[in-house]
Amino acid sequence: VVESLQCISCRAENAICDDENYCTTAENGYCVFQQQLDAYGNVLSTIKACHTENYIRAGDILVTQIGSCINTDVSGSGTIYRTYLCNNTDMCNIDCVDNILSTTSTTMLRTSSKRALICYSCDQEAENCFNGSCNTHSDGYCLFERQKLNVGGAIRYRSIKRCLSTAHALSPRGSIITTTNQCVQSVDANDNQYFTLLCNTSNLCNSDCIVSTNTPSNIVSTNTPSNIVSTTTTSSATRRAILIWIVFLLSLISIV
Repeated sequence: VVESLQCISCRAENAICDDENYCTTAENGYCVFQQQLDAYGNVLSTIKACHTENYIRAGDILVTQIGSCINTDVSGSGTIYRTYLCNNTDMCNIDCVDNILSTTSTTMLRTSSKRALICYSCDQEAENCFNGSCNTHSDGYCLFERQKLNVGGAIRYRSIKRCLSTAHALSPRGSIITTTNQCVQSVDANDNQYFTLLCNTSNLCNSDCIVSTNTPSNIVSTNTPSNIVSTTTTSSATRRAILIWIVFLLSLISIV
């Protein structure tokens, strides 16, 4: 018999869900995360809850996989469901993550901030947003994700900021991002760009996500071009050539 679990419990009409609330399952229970999205990837609803069954409905399909993030297309409607059923650890329904998390303790993904944080909390079709805030648990993190989407040849932005209990986010290709305090850039199969920041350095640390622009190691510095001969070296070579020419002329004169 599996002991009861504590799960995050919230409902929202977007991607912002209050991760501060929780519920307790019965024995052998499950935590569930499910989002409904439209054809453009906009989140229409988010549910995090306790669940008694080892399956859950996603539209007209039953999802029975445990510990795997399942994307389900509802045929003809353009609606997509992201569903995650888990029972491996408390609060495992923080997001829709693949089964790599089932073999990794949540506490191993944390660094020691040891305090609650205030984070920006918003979800807008904009390059950035600042119109809300939330409070993490102790040892929590702030998330910022900027999506740069190519929709019919037009560039559209979406910004998501929220509080997280653990240091992980989902990349567009389904892998888990655990890098903290550094902006991570990733690209999906349609060349849409995503910029993700997980941070716990200070309150409101998720204000922006800027990728480091360090000069690549294979680029030669412009102030020392490798194909330019030093002017000092060239001048010395010229002086030596002139001196040799003068000595040669003097030797000819002495012979005459």
